[in-house]
Amino acid sequence: MKDKTSDPKVSSSSLGEFVRAGGERLSLRFEKERNREWVQKFSRKDLNRKSVATSSPSSERQFQPKVPNRNSGASPLPQRESVLLNGHNTTPEIEEEEEAGLSCVICIGSTGAGKSSTISKCTSQRAKCSSGTERETKKCAKYHRLGEHNGSIWVDTVGWDDIDCEDADSFKEVLRFIDKNDIMNVKAILWNVIPNIRRDALLSKQAAIIDLFKPGEIWNNVIIVLKQSMNPENDGKGALRAALEYNAYANIQVVGYRFFEDPTISEAQRESLKDPKTREVFNIKTNEEVRAIIDEKLEDIRDPIQVVFHNSKCADCTEVGDIRLMSSYCHMKPYRIHPGDIEQYHPKKTELFHPSEHYIYEHDGILKKPWYSISCLCRIKRYSCCNRKSGKQGCAAKWACCKDPVQKHRRLNSKNSPNGYQYQIPTYNISPGCKTRYKCCKVDTSSGSLGCQSKYSCCSQRIRGGSQRLSQDDDGCQVVCKNCNKPWGSPAGNCFKKDHNIKDINWVEPKKEEPSFEEDSSTPSTPEPFGIKRLDSDLNELLDWDENDEYVDLVA
Repeated sequence: MKDKTSDPKVSSSSLGEFVRAGGERLSLRFEKERNREWVQKFSRKDLNRKSVATSSPSSERQFQPKVPNRNSGASPLPQRESVLLNGHNTTPEIEEEEEAGLSCVICIGSTGAGKSSTISKCTSQRAKCSSGTERETKKCAKYHRLGEHNGSIWVDTVGWDDIDCEDADSFKEVLRFIDKNDIMNVKAILWNVIPNIRRDALLSKQAAIIDLFKPGEIWNNVIIVLKQSMNPENDGKGALRAALEYNAYANIQVVGYRFFEDPTISEAQRESLKDPKTREVFNIKTNEEVRAIIDEKLEDIRDPIQVVFHNSKCADCTEVGDIRLMSSYCHMKPYRIHPGDIEQYHPKKTELFHPSEHYIYEHDGILKKPWYSISCLCRIKRYSCCNRKSGKQGCAAKWACCKDPVQKHRRLNSKNSPNGYQYQIPTYNISPGCKTRYKCCKVDTSSGSLGCQSKYSCCSQRIRGGSQRLSQDDDGCQVVCKNCNKPWGSPAGNCFKKDHNIKDINWVEPKKEEPSFEEDSSTPSTPEPFGIKRLDSDLNELLDWDENDEYVDLVA
């Protein structure tokens, strides 16, 4: 294939600043124009070949042209269907490449202010126009001027009404459209205003939303457009006053005109308005004149404004995104609660006890005659445990409730005895108890008591002052929204309309130290002995026995 750079009809200046030896790397603009010419050329050839197709194999062979690629040299151009878009043949892939990085002109304003009409006259394309009472544009739409596909993109937006939420939603729709189409540069904003109506409150709200594109800096790129205005300087004072509140030194341009196709003008009057001087008196402009006025104002704007999206995070509802695209709703205010139920519990452990403090005395042995009673006339029986006569008081003390022995004696070896003799020392409280009770309230565990105090099942926090749900001194274990009762930090939905608590995207809420609560346990513990007095204090010195000591029953 012949190199495009060797064509004498193409000068080196038209190839852009990326011309090298061999001409393989071309400027992006020239490459797009060249690709479009190749697509149109070979699309026409392909149609001609189909119309004169024969049965020969050579005539049925598809032809793939090769065009030089600016990165890797020549490569075959894949076959694709060309579509007619905006008056010329192109492909969706080429269209997306051409639109990437282009600037846009955004038309905003109230319903019926002339947004779609202005776009129709400036782009020579038919845009849906409203009647002034209800919206015709349901969502943002983009347009190109016929024959100028590489020019700015014209964006038609949803009309702004008097309802605040609709104005905010319309602005968010514009930002989402810009972000979705990778249009980061805003050439100009055409603020379409209805004249002769003092709507200062509405204009102030619209100016506040326009300032969100880029606070303070966007106003040098704003053009106030007055539809059906006889005196633009006077009719635009309200909008200009609202705009200067955000940038008093901005160079804001104001234009106004009446359309030649105004339905209020009769046919007879329209015949007389064909004279340019007459139209100048009544400020009536044709489509070509409207387009020339807007183009002149656009040329006065130096640099486009770059719309930057910065992700943030709301600390109250954890919504993430650009603050301008966040929902208008958030959680109302935090409120601490205990989501769990109230339950009864015993704060202390259990212990063993004897329900009775009285003792009974019994003999553990049996009555029997002594060995010498056979030869004697006396036949008195004695207890084998203590050698006492029948009818005497028992020798072993026992609990009246369970008849467990109260004490046992243990025999000390002579080596452990202070005086070298063997002793039998009583050991008390060998039976800690026959039943179980709670230490906190001294209630028997078999009584079925659920507890003597109340706590929350969610965090085991004790309830102060009885079984109240929540007192002023208590802090709930979970923070919820007082309006919707959802956990604080969860998505708010349509909870409450307020500003977000904006934090950095990497912000993490510090964790609060949770109080530690005593855990219940049912492990029995040995209580202090009660109802029994120890013997002499001298016996305490004899309690240091070793493993060789043995326990024996009391012997008289």
